[in-house]
Formats: sequence, structure tokens, C-alpha cells
Amino acid sequence: MSTRVRRFTAPQRSVAGVSGTGTPEETALESYFIMISKFNFEKARDQCDREREVRSASCGTNWCDFMTALSRLASAEALYWSLGFIERLRISKLNFGKKEPLRTVLDQILLDLRRVREVYSQGKGGTGFSWERKMTDLVGEVMTFVNARKQLMEFYVRLEHTSGSLIDYLWLERFLKDMHSSYKDTFQHTFLKPIKNSFVKEVDVLTDIVSSQLCVGNWKFMEAILALQSTHNRLAGWNGIIAVGHEVALFPVRHGARSSVAPPSLTHTPYLYKWLCKFHTSLLSKFSLYFHNVLSEHASVYDMRHLFSRLDYDYINGFVSIIRQTPAVCMCLIFNANDLRDFKGPEYRLPDSPTPLLTGLQSYPLIIAIPMVTQCS
Repeated sequence: MSTRVRRFTAPQRSVAGVSGTGTPEETALESYFIMISKFNFEKARDQCDREREVRSASCGTNWCDFMTALSRLASAEALYWSLGFIERLRISKLNFGKKEPLRTVLDQILLDLRRVREVYSQGKGGTGFSWERKMTDLVGEVMTFVNARKQLMEFYVRLEHTSGSLIDYLWLERFLKDMHSSYKDTFQHTFLKPIKNSFVKEVDVLTDIVSSQLCVGNWKFMEAILALQSTHNRLAGWNGIIAVGHEVALFPVRHGARSSVAPPSLTHTPYLYKWLCKFHTSLLSKFSLYFHNVLSEHASVYDMRHLFSRLDYDYINGFVSIIRQTPAVCMCLIFNANDLRDFKGPEYRLPDSPTPLLTGLQSYPLIIAIPMVTQCS
């Protein structure tokens, strides 16, 4: 079947939003990627299906093939943001059903895009403003995005494989930093700017979350606060779901699994976004436990109880309840400072302050004891 191609005779002004100043095809592509970045996957898929039907005669079969690939990409993004690929992974382990893994779907999309790109590249003219040349570059950028999505999936798959066991957060931190450096200068096409911003935001949030976990776990007070606050700010300002200037308390209000940074006005919030908020609130709860003694020195008992009651989980009250319901005298949490060369204790210290040499029992400082330290001595 012969493929019709259409010539782009004049350059069009690049725009950041859907301005309508370009060709109908450019406007459709521009709005598609904006909808993907705003999690409107069903509308994006419907637009691709509509474009394939309406412009099949004027734009040729290759345009229809491109729309088909983008429609499948919208469905794949919906599966990704719902964490449905994790569910399919679990199902495949149990040999229940034969649903196609998301990685396989993305591989097929890449093959389809590669064929579309080859057709456009064979027909591109000598001018830099030719339609075929523009489409060749655009399709290539979309392929880069699909490869980046496949690679980022490995982060969540790694967490799934290590659930219930010790998680190597240092490996996860290196992985995310490599992702950021590998793709910071890629898929920078004007139309792909919305999904590029969303992708970078996701990697940054994950990096801050992993950094928060490492700082809390290593008993680094100031670093943990900065990482947690950075995570909160990124989640609150993601794609304008919540205005950057909107005031949201650092400590979330407890309503089941709901986080205060989750957008209350968005009815179809992706589950992955909710999971990231849940991860953040769980780290806030962990922070309140590890640095309870430090925080109590700068707040009244009433303020401590009020703030901790708003956490996703109040560990202190949980431990008190356990002691009341069991014959236990007290509950102690001990920190292992061995092999931590720069450990200076949970309080904030200046970077140039000397690092104390810990030996013997000093290498196992007390994080918290409930109800009182003297009862555990």
C-alpha cells in the first residue's frame, strides 16, 4: 500500500501551550502530550482514535500508524500510573491469567514507532522545515521517552521484588541519579515538554524520597528535614495540580491513607501519585519516632501530641498501647552507629564540627525509650 505524505511548506511558530496557530496535526499532537502529562489518558486515547479516522485520507497511512502507536502509549501510561504493571507482575508469578506485561507492550510500541520513523525519514526533504523531517525528529523523541519509561519501571519492580526483605536504598539512589543524568537532555521537543516536566518531577520526587529514607535511617536530623520538605514541595507543585504557593501543612491530617499533599480537587488522581504521597507521610511518621527526643526539646508536650496525632501513624502512642497490653516494662529503640564514619548524633551540628569517636556501647546510642529512660536502665 502506498503511503501518502504531506509537505509542510512553511515554518510554524513553536508554542508552549495549545495555541491553535499551527496545523491541525500539530495542534492535535500538542494537546495529546499535554493530556498525557495531566493524566487524562482516556481523552488522549480518544483523540488519537478520532485523528486516525478523520485524517486518514489527507495524511496517509503512516499518520494513522503513528496515531495508533500514540493511542497504545496512552493506554500504557494509564497502566503505569495505576501501578497496574505491578499487579500483572504478581499475577504472572502465580500463573493466573495471561495479561501482557507492560514491558512487552512498550516494546511493541517501540517497534511500531520505529517503522513510522523509517517511513518519514525516507520521505524527508532537504529543507529543515519539511513535514517529514519534523515528524522524524518527533517520533525519535517519543521513542526516547518510551525507553526512559521502561527504565524507570525497573525502580518499582525492584521495590516489588525486595518487598518483605531488606531494601538497598543506596542502589536505588544511584539508579535514580543515573536516570536523571541520562535523560536530562533528551526528548526536549516542544510538544514533549509537558511529559518531560512530568518525568523529571517523578524522578526528583523519588530521589528525594529515597534520600529522606537514607537520612532518617542514618539519624541525620537537618538533612532529613530538608529532604522531606523538598519531597513535600515537589508533590504539592506537580504539574500545577496544587498551586506552588498553596499553604499545606508539613504534617498531614490523618484520614486513613490520605495525605494532605494529595490534590483534593482532582477526582482521578493516579494511584502512583497517591502512593508517592503515602510513602512521604510514612517517612514523616518515621522521622517523628527517630527524632522524638530532639523535637521534644523545642516543643511543649501538648504541641508534640497535637502534631503527632496528625501523622499517618503515631508510633509513640502505638508503643504505649503495646506496653499497656503486655507485661513489658518499657520499649527501647537502639541505633547502630557502627561503620558510620561521619556520625555526629541526632542533633544538628555544624559541618566543620569534630566527629566524636564512638567505641563500645557508645556505638549503640538510644533513639527512644518508652515510657522513661530510667526504667530501662
